[in-house]
Amino acid sequence: CLRCVTACSKDKENRDAIREEGGIPTLIGFLASSDETTLANTALCLGECAWSAANIPFIKPAARALIEILKNRSSDISAQNAAICLARIAKDVDTLQLLRDNQAIEIMHHVLGDMQRRKDKSVK
Repeated sequence: CLRCVTACSKDKENRDAIREEGGIPTLIGFLASSDETTLANTALCLGECAWSAANIPFIKPAARALIEILKNRSSDISAQNAAICLARIAKDVDTLQLLRDNQAIEIMHHVLGDMQRRKDKSVK
């Protein structure tokens, strides 16, 4: 159950366990899905896993798929989760260059800015 793994990924020990048990490549495979819920949960789970620096090299191969989710923006939630994950793995120099080459930094800024504006509006 992807939702369960995503919920568990909020804990540091579980993030590392996901990597250690070979779960990150499986998660990356889910990014090929056309189901928005699957894409949103997968991007969120990978983003949570990216809090652990040891996981970043394993998540790096997902960068192109996450950029596509970001660019296609078929769902605000999947785009936001992809942007958050990309921001966390951008600590890697090659990933940061890939983001620059694909104008993804500007899109991330826009998507995350929209998210913040909606959040600010709901507080008022």
